[in-house]
Amino acid sequence: MRVLGERAAILHIGAPKCGSSALQTVLSGRPDLIGAQGQSLRYSALQAVRGRGVRLRGAMLRHLATWSPYGYLSWPDLGRQVSGSTLFHAIGLEIAQGRRDGYVPILSSEGWIRHPERFAKALAAMGFPPVEVIAYLRPPLPWLNAAFWQWGVWTRPSFDDWLRQRHLPYSFGMNLRRWSEIPNLTLHVASGNVLNDFAARVGSDLGQAVPRHGALPPALMGFLLRNRRFRRDGHDAALEFIVQRWCPPSERRAWAIAPHHLSRIATLTQENRQTLEMCLPTEMVREVLADPLWQEECPYLPEIEAGPSRLDDREALAELVADLDVGCARASHATGLEPQGVPERPRRTAPLSDWDAVVADLLVRLIALDRRARRRWAWGRLLQLDDRIARARDMAA
Repeated sequence: MRVLGERAAILHIGAPKCGSSALQTVLSGRPDLIGAQGQSLRYSALQAVRGRGVRLRGAMLRHLATWSPYGYLSWPDLGRQVSGSTLFHAIGLEIAQGRRDGYVPILSSEGWIRHPERFAKALAAMGFPPVEVIAYLRPPLPWLNAAFWQWGVWTRPSFDDWLRQRHLPYSFGMNLRRWSEIPNLTLHVASGNVLNDFAARVGSDLGQAVPRHGALPPALMGFLLRNRRFRRDGHDAALEFIVQRWCPPSERRAWAIAPHHLSRIATLTQENRQTLEMCLPTEMVREVLADPLWQEECPYLPEIEAGPSRLDDREALAELVADLDVGCARASHATGLEPQGVPERPRRTAPLSDWDAVVADLLVRLIALDRRARRRWAWGRLLQLDDRIARARDMAA
């Protein structure tokens, strides 16, 4: 294993729905780290500003991440967000600046795991600098359920349709095999607690943990599907972060997988498991595949027995209204405002439109309060930055 000082960069490549947002949130709040051997580690992000890609680090990255409804900044994925030429040019500049200024860049994008060939070409053009690539995985069964509710349901409301139209819905094992073939690249793959593993890997304390971006409860998912103005598509996930920032965590999670899906998922699991066993070191693959859901052909889960979630359950909607009311009260206190009164709740037998009206009112209120809170946090950090700059100027005078 390389010591940290020999790495030109650390690339966190995902996978999606495997703890990426939690890691990016922590790194955005503490972008400058010191490794176990005293090396400087700097988390950076690439953002589009007036049509150009701008690399961000340090205090400015922290400030802009605080203002973002997601609570973090990262590097964009290929294709949907940025062209390959723009992305790889910026990555090359970041690696070169790290070498020049004596730090190891940390770059993160959960979609990069799907692009090993593009990265192989780009790294070859850079002379194959010594990079460490870090990826985190979940077993296919829970990942497919999470991915369907995150992206698939917005265009394919049926899990069967979504599964059919995707040729290979879970291919991370095959992706990682190709990553492992890139010269001068160290590949680290893990599962479980992403923050603990990453901190141990880079040899640095990441500071305070953050709430993980979890699955939406079925009642909120049903509301969003019926009221698209709050979430346009699978990539418009800001509202999820706002709700989870303020509201109590829900014990319910949306579920789509039924018993008749298990044979297809078992085949995917076996194919990816065999590929990982071929391309990863024995001890690493043993830890990655320790979850029983990697091993069992037909695992028992209560959700599978219960069947797909109902998205219009009135009891669940009542719980959602209560949680949103708590979230609004918390956000009000955080912004120095008195909480508004609790809205009148519909009867359990009332039509969905009545329940949706109450949920919509609470969400509009919560979004406004969250924006106010983030503005205060971001402004406070900007003032702190201005104070530090002023003090530095006074000392230099």
